[in-house]
Amino acid sequence: MSQLFLKLGFVSPVAQEQEQLMLADIWKSIGGDHEGQGQIPLSNCKNLLRAIQNFHHQDIMDLEREHTSHIDTMNVGRETETGLLFTSEEIEFITRKYIDLYSNRQDKLAMDKKESHMMRAFQKQNYGEQYSYHPQVLRKSN
Repeated sequence: MSQLFLKLGFVSPVAQEQEQLMLADIWKSIGGDHEGQGQIPLSNCKNLLRAIQNFHHQDIMDLEREHTSHIDTMNVGRETETGLLFTSEEIEFITRKYIDLYSNRQDKLAMDKKESHMMRAFQKQNYGEQYSYHPQVLRKSN
């Protein structure tokens, strides 16, 4: 799971202790064992990643519990056969709780976009070149 979070940019390559503790907390909350050696359903991981990014997508919404007003911060989400489901309030709570991971993800997306743009510009050989087009002013002849 840590490799997935690293590859997607939720955790920085030089992760600090705080990010490691967040990963351990996430592992436990999505059904992982205490030793960190077991397996978890991929759907649980995907749904939590969506919640961290504040996606209120219909696939992760728990419509049966949507009208409850209390959030159990120690037991967020409800396990179903399709994976973990969250209420809107739980998604907001998860996003705030893991704001550092969300910020890392946004930074990685911005860096990937910049690298992609630079690669396309380099492939077009427009990188660093000046455009030769110089518009001229039309002059009226009398």
